[in-house]
Amino acid sequence: MSLNCAEIDKILEELDLEGSYIQKVVQSSYSVMVLHLYKTRPMSLVICLEPGACRLHETTRKIPKFDKPLRFMELLRSRLRGAKITEAVQLNNDRIVRFSLETSSDTLYLYIRLWSGAANMLLVDNGSIVDAFYRRPSRHEVSGEPWQPLPGESEAAATQTFGNEPSAAAGSESKAVAESASAAVSSASNAKNTSAVVSSPAADKPVKTYTIRSYDTSKTFNEAIDEWYARQAPVLSLEALRAEAEHFYGLKIEKISRALEKLEAKKHSFLQADTLKHQGDLLLANLYRIPQGAASVELEDYAADNRIIRIALDPRKTAQENAAGYYERYKKAVSGLEALTDDIEASKRTLAALNEELAKLRIEENPYIIEKVLHKRKIPVQRKQAAQEKERPGLTFYHDGWILYVGRTAAENDELLRHHVRGKDMWLHVRDYSGGYVFIKNKNGKTVPLPVLIAAGNLAVFYSKARRNGQADLYYTAVKDLRRAKNAPKGTVLPSNEKNLSVKLDPAVLKQLEQSRGEALS
Repeated sequence: MSLNCAEIDKILEELDLEGSYIQKVVQSSYSVMVLHLYKTRPMSLVICLEPGACRLHETTRKIPKFDKPLRFMELLRSRLRGAKITEAVQLNNDRIVRFSLETSSDTLYLYIRLWSGAANMLLVDNGSIVDAFYRRPSRHEVSGEPWQPLPGESEAAATQTFGNEPSAAAGSESKAVAESASAAVSSASNAKNTSAVVSSPAADKPVKTYTIRSYDTSKTFNEAIDEWYARQAPVLSLEALRAEAEHFYGLKIEKISRALEKLEAKKHSFLQADTLKHQGDLLLANLYRIPQGAASVELEDYAADNRIIRIALDPRKTAQENAAGYYERYKKAVSGLEALTDDIEASKRTLAALNEELAKLRIEENPYIIEKVLHKRKIPVQRKQAAQEKERPGLTFYHDGWILYVGRTAAENDELLRHHVRGKDMWLHVRDYSGGYVFIKNKNGKTVPLPVLIAAGNLAVFYSKARRNGQADLYYTAVKDLRRAKNAPKGTVLPSNEKNLSVKLDPAVLKQLEQSRGEALS
């Protein structure tokens, strides 16, 4: 459970943070910040914003480092390293702690709200929010928003966005409430923080008193709290994270399972491709018996002892066109069956990987590992791709350690040419067909191997109008040998010193390229 206001006052009294210097800032997880302080001795101050375990206390345990720098931690490092804590106080017994910080150039304030359902930390400078641990625009907790004083910071309980909601009391009632709150704070202080009284603005509501939980008095309360959370917090966190993992992975597994069922049904229909071809043959063999504009026709099936079968027709087409339509559907079914089988196998592999990951998370005892896995999984593929190289258009593939860019439209081709390739990179494009540009990124001192060139050629044919033919001639040259065509459509170039290459689409190569792209984004 989270600390109450009396426990927070007790911890602040024991720590006596005034006069401490911030030496280092470490974020050990997505909800825990640690300030390494020094006054008369080194001290590690844990600030945890985890729901159900919000707290602030000293720890003597080793603090793990996170695997990558995070935004708010980097801000505190840049602004607070070397700062002196001149005041550390809880405001109005409201579980909001304010650190007044003196740096070489100015005075900053760090507000820590230890509310289980809405915990946060904000850094304030000169009446303006510098940044927040959790950015919440609906509560005005974002960079640049003006800071409103909290109760306990000024005599008047002004309207605020970080603490309580504005009071409905006005006039003499407001004054009475303020006096009551002030008396409560004074009473709690005189009781040496063994309890805290929180008054209610409504006269008919009883006064609520908070007390410090029982602990081994042979230790300080900080030591007792550190030991209690070391035992209990991981258990609480583990239960919540495992429940979140079950929900998240369950949704993904269900979604992929439904998609897999649809693919299997489509595959079953594709396996009937021979029926489509046979119906086309029957139509061609009986053209003279098919009236114009008919919606269907009954014919004798010579392959089934002349049994009568009904074949659906498009009344807007001639008999020859209907037969051609059946042949076209047959061709698509045959060509699509192999790709569909690959999609089914890929979906099964993904499903197996998700189930395996979930099984590992179910037995994982370290909450930080579960949290990291969930965070990585929740990042959309589009953001992963953008993280690899910000705002690069088109598609990126990998083959034998070489990077291949593909522009699918004139705009993507032009953008890649202008900003993402260099003179020694290689350019490929099909002859006599419109299509995308393919670029092979150069490696200093190395020539492009033939397998990589053929893989890039497969991409050039696949992302062009020549795709239906399954093969095409193309040419390739260095980017430095391309010249922009004047008064031509966007992205049009004129190559020189080009070489020729004839490529036939290889499904195995295309599959390998697609897998490499998927692995790079996972």
